[in-house]
Amino acid sequence: MDIKTVNDLLLKATKGKFKLYDREKFEQRVSDIKSLSNSFFSFFVGMEEDIYNVRHEVEKIIKNRFPNIDQKKLYNILLVFTELSTNMIKHACNGYFEIYLDHNDIYMLFKDSGAGISIDRIPYITLSNYSRLEDSLGFGFNICIELSDSIEMETSQDGTNIIVLMRI
Repeated sequence: MDIKTVNDLLLKATKGKFKLYDREKFEQRVSDIKSLSNSFFSFFVGMEEDIYNVRHEVEKIIKNRFPNIDQKKLYNILLVFTELSTNMIKHACNGYFEIYLDHNDIYMLFKDSGAGISIDRIPYITLSNYSRLEDSLGFGFNICIELSDSIEMETSQDGTNIIVLMRI
C-alpha cells in the first residue's frame, strides 16, 4: 500500500481524526503549530520514570494555563500523553515530547528516532483494539484516537513523529 491509500483508509475509518503525512507535510504542520502557539515546553523521555515526571509537569502546565479545565478532559490529555510516551520508549527506546498551548488548543508532539512503522502495518496498529503481537502499539493507540480531536503522523526508517490535538 502507498501512503495516500493508507491515509484515505484511516481518514474514513477514524471520521477524519487520523491523518498520515510524508515528512515534508508533517514538518510544515509542526511549523504552523509553532507559529500559532503562545507557550511551548520540551522534554526528553528516555525511561519509564521520565513518563511519570513529565506527566506531572504537563499536568502543572495545563492547570496553570487552563485553571478551570474539566478534570475528565485533563485525565484524557494525560492518558494520551502516557500511552504515546510509553510507545516511544517501548519501540524507539526514547524520544522528545513537546507541548504547545494556544487559546483553547493543546498540541502534543512526540518525536522519536526508532525504526519507524511499516506503512502496511499502520492501519492494523492504529485501528486495532488490542494485540498480543510484540510489535503492536496495542490498545493505547486506538484510545488516543478516540480521546483526541485529531492525530497526525509521519513515520519512516528515521523515526515516528506524532502530533495530537486536544481542544479544551
